[in-house]
Amino acid sequence: MAKSFDKQLITNNDDIIRSVLKTELASITASEKLALDTISKCQAEFEKQKPVEPKTKLFFPRIARFGAPLVAGLLILVLVLNVPGTFDSKMFSSAPAASAENGKDVDDYDAAYGLLSETGSMTSGPLMGEDSQAPEEAVNNFEDEAGILTRKEHDAVDSGPLSIASLQQQEADEFSVFLGNLFISLNQTGTEDFLSHLLMSVLGPANNESVSESSGHLDQASDTTVKTLEYDGIKVVVSGAETYYIRSIEITDEKYTTVRGITVGMSVEDLVACYDNISVFEDSEADSNNSAYIYEENLYFIRFEVSDGLITSIRLHSENQ
Repeated sequence: MAKSFDKQLITNNDDIIRSVLKTELASITASEKLALDTISKCQAEFEKQKPVEPKTKLFFPRIARFGAPLVAGLLILVLVLNVPGTFDSKMFSSAPAASAENGKDVDDYDAAYGLLSETGSMTSGPLMGEDSQAPEEAVNNFEDEAGILTRKEHDAVDSGPLSIASLQQQEADEFSVFLGNLFISLNQTGTEDFLSHLLMSVLGPANNESVSESSGHLDQASDTTVKTLEYDGIKVVVSGAETYYIRSIEITDEKYTTVRGITVGMSVEDLVACYDNISVFEDSEADSNNSAYIYEENLYFIRFEVSDGLITSIRLHSENQ
């Protein structure tokens, strides 16, 4: 009877304890600090257990990944620098002044340079002095595809050196002689070197050249130099001191023409038709087929010699100086 009572008592005590614990534990609420501390401790435990890989294990995969492209790039660079014709340092050398904005400037330069090559080098010979222009600079003084040289008004005197490009701004006048599209005119002015370059560019090198000196007049401070230059079918006389002039031009070949298209070998009828105000030279014979004809304008003259009805020579000259 006693044992039965004791067992029942223990059972009742357990139920009471269980009930009390259940009630008390349910009333407990975890604070925010407790939750954060618990999470931190858990993370620390995970970090301790995580295996750490050596850094060297990551180094070699990176080499394998990036090394191959670098080596390939270096090989290409070596080939570019060493294979002939692949890279030329001259491609980066400075070129003569030419406008990249306008393609015509390049064509003008090529045409002018070709003209210089055909008529003779300007880097050597008697026409080239110590202070003369380099070929690239000289080419810049030329204009248009045909290489026609510009001229100043024939009766203008310039006290200093003239640029060749400045002399073609005026059209050819009555006292001009053409060789194809190129021309020279009476009394064109400039320095001695300038006129030499001008004649070289139009007529080429002279076959013969002679120089003489004449004493200065009362109104001249220095003596005058007279240069006679002979070419195939044409003779040009240049004179001056500081400023030089084309004083006379004599034509004996049909490849040279006047501004009106008259040349050696044409008939007197063609001459009279082109120059309606031409006159027969007063000392000529009465026969119109064997006479000299004169065209005159302000001390500038063109004399046409006619023999057997054909023009045999044409001489342009000036008495202005």
